[in-house]
Amino acid sequence: MQAILDYHHSFYQNIFTAQSGIDQDLGKKDVRILDGFIRQQEIVKQFYQRYYCENSKPRLVLCGINPGRRGAGKTGVPFLDFKSLSQLMPEINNNDEELSAQFVFKVIAHFGADTFFQHVYLTNISWFGFEGTNNGRKVNVNYYELDDHEQMIFTRGFIEEMKVVKPACIIPLSEKVEKTLQRMNLPYPLGPKLYHPYYCSIKTNTEKGFQEYVRVISDHIQNSNYGTG
Repeated sequence: MQAILDYHHSFYQNIFTAQSGIDQDLGKKDVRILDGFIRQQEIVKQFYQRYYCENSKPRLVLCGINPGRRGAGKTGVPFLDFKSLSQLMPEINNNDEELSAQFVFKVIAHFGADTFFQHVYLTNISWFGFEGTNNGRKVNVNYYELDDHEQMIFTRGFIEEMKVVKPACIIPLSEKVEKTLQRMNLPYPLGPKLYHPYYCSIKTNTEKGFQEYVRVISDHIQNSNYGTG
């Protein structure tokens, strides 16, 4: 898993080289790359060592859009806010929270962190999120709002990441992600999409979304454990 972190760290550094020009292009559109992964790289490293370094059967990959500025855009850990990390890593004491991350943590807590991460890998189609402004307010910008060339650059890392993870199946967590994965034509099974965690975090959708996530993950765990003893 260290290879994944090294790849994305190098990618971020290369973005700001004179040859790249991507940061300047985004800057002209008032779009900034979220740098939580870089600022919190030691926390990210500790998290991956704790939860992903154990050899296990191929994991189910839950693939989202990109980090948001209030959650993974701060922590650098896909789909987890600081409040969630504080419960997964006792050395962290920070209660910053985000709705999508709190829904995901509810799913993690249902299975227990060790069981969940033994069988499930959380990531995004773009490891880096983006921030823009709208009427003077800071807002999230998603990878699919970028130009086609920029989208290709920021989603290329997912292909490299999957070469390391070797997933049993990839579950897209939105229609946009599903379409991007279909275009990539990766050599791994692509499962039916689930609703994005933000949609599931809305009170009227939470129970249905929670049950769907639990069903998909439980089916994967059961199939992984079938015939073992």
